[in-house]
Amino acid sequence: MKYEGTIILRHGSRINLQDWQHMYGLEVGSNKVGNFFRIGEKNLQGKVVIKNGFVISELVILMNDMIRELRGKPTIINSFDRTEEEQDDLRARGYRAATTSPHVAKMASDVDEKNPTEVIILAKAIAHAARRLRIKVRIGYQKYLKDGSTFVHYDVCPEYYAPGKPFHNEPHPQVWEVEARW
Repeated sequence: MKYEGTIILRHGSRINLQDWQHMYGLEVGSNKVGNFFRIGEKNLQGKVVIKNGFVISELVILMNDMIRELRGKPTIINSFDRTEEEQDDLRARGYRAATTSPHVAKMASDVDEKNPTEVIILAKAIAHAARRLRIKVRIGYQKYLKDGSTFVHYDVCPEYYAPGKPFHNEPHPQVWEVEARW
């Protein structure tokens, strides 16, 4: 099987999966997207979340790998890149899904946990990973915990949409420009 994907580099240009694998030291032609993640990765419900043909930010890959490394245990990705249709479907089914989503912009990852205590530990690990990588992220989990959900959303939008960043002049919600916790 031929594995394909597109990675959006931090300066805004795009490269294909094979070039990314070479650059990141992964086996070229494999299904590996990062050191710990691969095409075909499934969430807790058994749905494939890293699909062949994916598009995602380099910084999301680096963050997912760093989070996994810091925690020393598997990280379960619940959502990676999404299409506009998938986002619309979530809203239609009553989920709290943004009208303009960082997932659709290929800048976000949702990570599942088993209980509220682990969610808080995960959120701290995400913040620590961002500091280690010296990037600004937006982390959401508090509202979701109140709704009974046990996942953490994070996105790297400030690294692409803040003033002076590569996508600042593209239409986007202003909240994407700054770090946030919710």
